[in-house]
Amino acid sequence: MTPLASAKNMLRLVAISFGLAQCAVARNAIEPDARSYIEVARAYLHHDWATAINAYWSPLYSWIVAFVLGITNPSLRWEYPTLHLLNFFIFIVGIIAFEYFWAGLLRSVGSDDRIVEKEHGSRLPDLELWILGYALFIWLTVGSVVQLLNPDLCVVVAGLFIAGTLVRLRKDDAPTRTYFWFGVALGIGYLCKGVLFPMAFVFLALAVVLRWRQLSRVAISLLVFSSIALPLILVLSHAKGHPTFGESGKLTFAWSNYDLPTIHWQGQPPGSGTPAHPLRKVFDNPAMFEFNGPVRSSYPPWYDPSYWNEGMSPGLRMGTVAKHFARNFTTILSFFFKPKVWLVVMLILGAGCRPRATLGGIAAFWYLILPSAAALAAYSMTFAEFRYLPVWLLLVWGSVLRGIRLRNSFHKSGAGRYVSILAAVALLAPMGYGIYGQGIHGRQDDARSQYAIAERLREMGVSPGENVGAVGWDNDVHWAYLDRLTVVAEIETGDTCRFWEVPSSTQQEILRKFADAGADVIVVNADKEFKSTSRSGLIDLGTCARPGPEWREIVGTTDLAYFLRQRR
Repeated sequence: MTPLASAKNMLRLVAISFGLAQCAVARNAIEPDARSYIEVARAYLHHDWATAINAYWSPLYSWIVAFVLGITNPSLRWEYPTLHLLNFFIFIVGIIAFEYFWAGLLRSVGSDDRIVEKEHGSRLPDLELWILGYALFIWLTVGSVVQLLNPDLCVVVAGLFIAGTLVRLRKDDAPTRTYFWFGVALGIGYLCKGVLFPMAFVFLALAVVLRWRQLSRVAISLLVFSSIALPLILVLSHAKGHPTFGESGKLTFAWSNYDLPTIHWQGQPPGSGTPAHPLRKVFDNPAMFEFNGPVRSSYPPWYDPSYWNEGMSPGLRMGTVAKHFARNFTTILSFFFKPKVWLVVMLILGAGCRPRATLGGIAAFWYLILPSAAALAAYSMTFAEFRYLPVWLLLVWGSVLRGIRLRNSFHKSGAGRYVSILAAVALLAPMGYGIYGQGIHGRQDDARSQYAIAERLREMGVSPGENVGAVGWDNDVHWAYLDRLTVVAEIETGDTCRFWEVPSSTQQEILRKFADAGADVIVVNADKEFKSTSRSGLIDLGTCARPGPEWREIVGTTDLAYFLRQRR
């Protein structure tokens, strides 16, 4: 076995070990987006097509989840671990996608090689490139998306297959089947997440430029992509009553640029649009909202934000958008230099390279850098979160590593090999320690406290299908999903203490409002160190709690329940 083959096997083992370890320590992790994707999956399982069709959450991840849940039918405490195991298998596919892309990148030839011949520079050997590429891939994925029960990992998989196929299309002898699979990858990418729909046309345009003499074959890619994407577009357009490939981009643009509320939008501020069917504010102080309506899920406001925010259409204010873009773009640029050890590695390699030849070598991969720049620009106009960026960062850094041209003295000294090994260790050792720390100290998004609430509510007689009111939970009512309950009214964490402070007569009026909304029981968060995904920092909701004798403690937790209707 060659040193390269041995190194690749070792790197695969490291990637699998890190991915499995991360999924294991995060086996009970859950967050609001994940809950929505899982509930969409259950709607498909129950053949509830009207509920399953969702213009905000893309369908592919929910289809995969539905398949797994339909086969395994896990119990309450095993559902999330089962889905984290699913994520591990998606990560395995991600490793295959990375190797497909990286192998194509390393075998690619073009104008960079002519520059190399002219300038007498040497590119990094394959062994060093595989070590650096694998270390970067592990750091970008295991540390940010593997533990999330959402499509972000699927986007990495689809993006790498798209890029890997595009690299192969550059060759003059690329067979027709490559164009076919290019279209398949683009279509699957759109089903993973809506952002890959406009990005598909960027990739198709690049294919036209690269293979303009093979336009008939590029047309095959377009035809295959369209055949996969068009059915979903037609279904979504029919459901929303206007042409659309998804509403997530429109909403995230409005939320992020104009600071509009993601939940409880009532048309404020003036000029942001007129809500078609907003959550109904039924009490002012504390603010209480009721949403017992056509959207049935554990927490309807986040099951389909496109329904509750229909009508949101703030006017385009270029100054505001430009400021938001500049702020987010700066944040995204900072991601290129994380972790700092990677910046050090790039500086060392830069010191040992031929600048002119290296710039030419990197420029030869413009067709990978350009779509990455387009995607990063799109995220600069919406949300700049690291979990959205792994595939695009990998495309850019892959182009840089492949384009580096070393001085002969640096190349012959073998310094690149030492740098790559030290870089891999410096990247992965802290990550391994971080995973170990999560296993020892736990995670903020651990659902075991939610398991306890769900189990105790069942013991108290709460049955699946009942309506509940929530006080102090915001978007973290995972116990409601676990018990198959529907939250129909709520008071947010910011007004929870006010709920306890109002006079008894006012509190009774609020309780009647919950009953009028259809709630059978009210569940109040009384945690003194509650970590809401909607707010920063720990929130103390227990110190201000003043429950009367009619409130029942949810045994094994700090939370409380108030039954509005008699239990059988």
